[in-house]
Amino acid sequence: MPTRQRIKDFGAGLLLAVTLMSAWLLIASFLAKNPYRLNDHYTVNRFLSAMAYMLRSVAYEELLFRGALLYILIRRIGASRAVLASAIGFGIYHWFSYGVIGQPVQMLIVFLVTAVGGWVFAVAFEKTQSMYLAFALHLGYNVTAMILFSGNKGMGPQLLVQTFEKDPADTGTLIFFLSLFINMI
Repeated sequence: MPTRQRIKDFGAGLLLAVTLMSAWLLIASFLAKNPYRLNDHYTVNRFLSAMAYMLRSVAYEELLFRGALLYILIRRIGASRAVLASAIGFGIYHWFSYGVIGQPVQMLIVFLVTAVGGWVFAVAFEKTQSMYLAFALHLGYNVTAMILFSGNKGMGPQLLVQTFEKDPADTGTLIFFLSLFINMI
């Protein structure tokens, strides 16, 4: 049930995730000399459609990994091991949702980045005994990385797109380590 504290957790988590992820993406684009620009063809309908998809996907993942599995595991094996198991499951799940099965390097990167994110979301759930903060952190991260900025081409053109189709600098390694750092915060 919503409470004043849970609503505050949700607002703070959403603001924190959007702010940190936006800062990271803007810094990375600056370092790569590939700045973002407003997508002139972006529409309100495209935004609403992407938001509906994002809300469904985050709700599904949160209900599965924090609302069901983590809740049960905390009671059966304790908080520390349950949080770790939830993070590992979250990382493995994303191998399938990202379609990287059979690509060892991509599997490792996807696992590390999403498992760290899953760990953050699981700790948020465990500490607050609520899904509000975990949901907000997850939603804020995904909306920023996949709707506001052109981080996921599968979602279609985003609100902000990079100036160059291909980065003039290879920032893959930098992005990987900074993503890990941001996920740990």
